[in-house]
Amino acid sequence: MEFDWRLYFSLASELAAEGTEQAYRAAISRAYYAVFGTARQLLEQQGYHLTHTAGIHHQVWYIYRTSHHREMQRAYPLAAYLRDLRNQADYDPVMINLPNIWENVYHKAYSFFSIVDERLKPQVKSLHGD
Repeated sequence: MEFDWRLYFSLASELAAEGTEQAYRAAISRAYYAVFGTARQLLEQQGYHLTHTAGIHHQVWYIYRTSHHREMQRAYPLAAYLRDLRNQADYDPVMINLPNIWENVYHKAYSFFSIVDERLKPQVKSLHGD
């Protein structure tokens, strides 16, 4: 059985509830990986062959960004925002206003999942133009 990447989103919420800098940073990172893992899994379920290398993030988001499927295009900016904040949380020595950043991350990730659940999964055959 495939891992449910959304469990990372639940974990992210639990971490953020701790209210410490390290918990917020970890929550931001886990929220991004919940979105990324779900997006990648959906593509693989649809027959996309992704190379599992350091460039896989670029591959996944390139497909979403350049897709002719409107909902994938709508999901891409949410993911790009989350990826940028994940990089900041993982690498930048100073982040200001982490509680507000977390709130934005939470809402963007939730919106991404809403698009996937409500619009992409029911239309899964149309991703390849079938």
